[in-house]
Amino acid sequence: MQLVALPLFPLEIVLYPDEVLPRHVFEGKYKERISACLQQKAPFGLVLITDGKLKEIGCTAGISKVTGSVEDGRKNVIIKGLERFRITHVYHNRTYLTADIETVIDQKEQSKKELIERLIAQHIKLLELAGCTPSPSHYQDRNR
Repeated sequence: MQLVALPLFPLEIVLYPDEVLPRHVFEGKYKERISACLQQKAPFGLVLITDGKLKEIGCTAGISKVTGSVEDGRKNVIIKGLERFRITHVYHNRTYLTADIETVIDQKEQSKKELIERLIAQHIKLLELAGCTPSPSHYQDRNR
């Protein structure tokens, strides 16, 4: 999935998919972004910023709920992480940053059987490094 000009929230926090965070929006450019996202029912991107530099990977977020607002535009919102993304281009042509992004596809989780097989193989290597000679009967007796 590719989104064009996704509004960005550079913050000193990391958001993960399915994570829920309360946020207090008080700064002018952020109030503008949140209002636009609410009106359009559109996501925004939360991306870590450290030492003034944006990280390449962020997480799209949706506004789950507005829990409070004030006439001057300040809002308390609950956001939920949606999917991880990689920034491909950042735009500085608004009062807030926007970016072209591409979705980061995570590798599928390994099955339990694959993980057990890897664990056994690593255990056997460890035993061999320790000078032991593992035998199949050793594992069969313990699994009964």
